[in-house]
Amino acid sequence: MGKQMPAKKRVVSNENSEIKADQAELAQQNACERFELISEKAKEELATFGQRRVAHFRKNLVGLAELQLKHAKAQLLLLNTCIQTLSDSSTSAATFNTAATHV
Repeated sequence: MGKQMPAKKRVVSNENSEIKADQAELAQQNACERFELISEKAKEELATFGQRRVAHFRKNLVGLAELQLKHAKAQLLLLNTCIQTLSDSSTSAATFNTAATHV
């Protein structure tokens, strides 16, 4: 009987090993499925992130162009005002000089 006990223990040990191997295989399959699902979700998120980033960049670029256009118009108005003022003052000075020489 002493020799049969180790054989029974081996059978039980083999059965336990098979159960653990089946459990490990099932856990590996589940992990692989989760990995594939997470990888697919990550790909989608990267694509949408890229799209959002491009849209945000485009919006900011348009805003910058509009602001530069606004400043250019303001500078043009300022320069035109300066030219008009200088033109008016030179006309006034010429009139003053002409009047002063006739006196």
